[in-house]
Amino acid sequence: MRICGSCENTLEGKRSDAKFCSPACKQRGRRKRVAAAAADRQRTLTPEGRRLVDNLAAVLPATAGRVENFILQNGADCTKAAVGLVLSAYSEARQLAAF
Repeated sequence: MRICGSCENTLEGKRSDAKFCSPACKQRGRRKRVAAAAADRQRTLTPEGRRLVDNLAAVLPATAGRVENFILQNGADCTKAAVGLVLSAYSEARQLAAF
């Protein structure tokens, strides 16, 4: 017998590959996975790295996630260098756009 991945009700009458009993349970499961992933990211960055990525997110929200992944993959030693490079590239792009 299969059970819902969120509320643990049975999945009788659902497709054979169904993991949730309703759209609400599917959304609840997704929110739980996203929250767990965010909590994991919070624990793995150093406080300085977290502060720098948060500051970057205020300026370049689309880029902050990529920089955070780069820092996590390459270690905390590259934190300042990664954020500095992105901010300098952003400054140069803004100056070029002003022309």
